[in-house]
Amino acid sequence: MPKMDGAELYERLQQDLPALAERVIFLSGDITHLASRGLSEVPRDRVFVKPVELAELERRIAAFVQEKAA
Repeated sequence: MPKMDGAELYERLQQDLPALAERVIFLSGDITHLASRGLSEVPRDRVFVKPVELAELERRIAAFVQEKAA
């Protein structure tokens, strides 16, 4: 993203729209960046590290969506 990174967007969502922040899923090639930004409390099932297999991504997103719909 040109003006902010995903961690900054998530931080803003936590402040302004916490219900939406609960629906964020991270896809990153640099997991240490999230931890260095203080986002290590993000549930592990919401973090995907590149490269990720498409089938695994689909499975975990479906489980996440189903969990949030319940």
